Amino acid sequence: CLDPYGQDVSPKKTAKIYAAVREAMGPEVKLLIDCHGRFAVAGVVRLGRALEPYDLLVLEDPVAPDDLAAYAQVWRELPMPIMGSERPNTTTQFRILMDHGGIDVAQPDLMYAGGITEVRKIAAIADTFHVPISPHNTKGPIGILAAAHLMASIPNAAPMELVTGIDWRDDISSPNPCASKTAPCGCPTSPDLGWN
Repeated sequence: CLDPYGQDVSPKKTAKIYAAVREAMGPEVKLLIDCHGRFAVAGVVRLGRALEPYDLLVLEDPVAPDDLAAYAQVWRELPMPIMGSERPNTTTQFRILMDHGGIDVAQPDLMYAGGITEVRKIAAIADTFHVPISPHNTKGPIGILAAAHLMASIPNAAPMELVTGIDWRDDISSPNPCASKTAPCGCPTSPDLGWN
């Protein structure tokens, strides 16, 4: 949640921030909040309820990623979609999250979860639960391109996370594969990942 918050975040203060953002951006802009797995169930439920009026796209990583039962509890308590998590590394962990109804959007990280092949397996499991995939994507241009190729090849692809504003990425990538502020990041047409 709006770093550097911890579990002591004020839901009212955060709701005021999101109210201002929603008013400034308008209803067509999708908002989300990344809690970085920092909350206990009760705290994130209070936060989620305070944020209900602002039409969040998803609440990302609301609780510790190893507490799969807590994900299910949060999922039952809150009306907004729950996305998680970049930290589970196995198909089994994602299967448990989906079996318990803990997530609405799966967010595996290609680098942590074993690469394109393993995340394709996670995507296949997620597809049987009608759960879309939105890869966690903070690893730079190669990770972005690998995730873009994966997303182009699965039926349950959701909008992909893209972290911007990190200068070194632009310095090592020419041209930046996802430099456009208005167009989605597409797959290169070359026979490789598209890295120059």
